[in-house]
Amino acid sequence: GSSMSRHHPFCRSNLTFWLVMLGILLAALSPDQALALRFVAMGDSRGSTVENLVNTTILGLVNQQVSALTPSPEFLIFYGDMSYRCNVPSNGENNYTYEAWLSFMRTGSTGLPASLPLYLAIGNHELHESGGSSIAAEEAVLTRLCQQAYQDFVTSNISAQFMPTTTDLNDDYKHLAYSFTADNGNSLFVVLDGFYIDKNQTTIPYKASGSLDATQLNYLWYILSNSNAKTKFVIVHNPA
Repeated sequence: GSSMSRHHPFCRSNLTFWLVMLGILLAALSPDQALALRFVAMGDSRGSTVENLVNTTILGLVNQQVSALTPSPEFLIFYGDMSYRCNVPSNGENNYTYEAWLSFMRTGSTGLPASLPLYLAIGNHELHESGGSSIAAEEAVLTRLCQQAYQDFVTSNISAQFMPTTTDLNDDYKHLAYSFTADNGNSLFVVLDGFYIDKNQTTIPYKASGSLDATQLNYLWYILSNSNAKTKFVIVHNPA
């Protein structure tokens, strides 16, 4: 939610360390283990101001290390908070930041291999718009307009390498709460949205840490209890 150094188990300065450790672990795997499912999970690439929307320096370094992994991962899951703000208006026009982030992630010199599928879990900063004269993250507000813009962004970019073969909870939660399988069905991934804004909500019904609504909790129970996957992963940006 807020900066990784305050609320997340790994702060930005530790991202590189953990990816190096991952590389050491992979190098030590036996041939049988090397055939197991391998994927990368990371998040919180946002900068700290509207002038520094994305921490491109660290994100670029992490992407380079992901690209260098051998064997290559089958996909990458990004845990959200890609940018400091969802929308930074310019000359009276909306300027959503999702496309610029994705472009960076797919540019040869700074991004991931073009063939590496990328999945997203939404974070609170994907919904942040300025809440007043201050640009502090704590004074931002979460808006349904940003939520819709995020869903439209995913829809317009879906491909075999971006959010492929997912099954949404329903149209209201499209690209926000969904599932997919990997490893020939042996692994199930359920992605949830801890900051969902219902179309009928007039007030924000959660604290800054976020929460899961009853619709998603019921969905989670149903899909986990009806899955025969050997391993089941549940992904959500904020501690639930």
